[in-house]
Amino acid sequence: MYISLEALQKLNFVDKAIIHSHDQSLYLLSVEIDGKEYFVKTSKNSFLESSSKTGILSQYPITKLGDVWLRQNTPYDEMIGLSVGVDNTLA
Repeated sequence: MYISLEALQKLNFVDKAIIHSHDQSLYLLSVEIDGKEYFVKTSKNSFLESSSKTGILSQYPITKLGDVWLRQNTPYDEMIGLSVGVDNTLA
């Protein structure tokens, strides 16, 4: 599910912001609102992204923010020939 940056900016409180770490310096943002997770999209309908962890949060002002999590997915298992279906998410 997705939420636009404009709709996100209108909210007074977000339960949780989750920064998704992909590759070497690609970070995407999702937010948790009322127990549901939404990836944040810009007005150009692309994912809100940044090359730094702090840069992604500075792209939108939220007056009240609950938790901030970093979630990292790594392709290491696949690269060394281990089973692909195993979830190795670090949160």
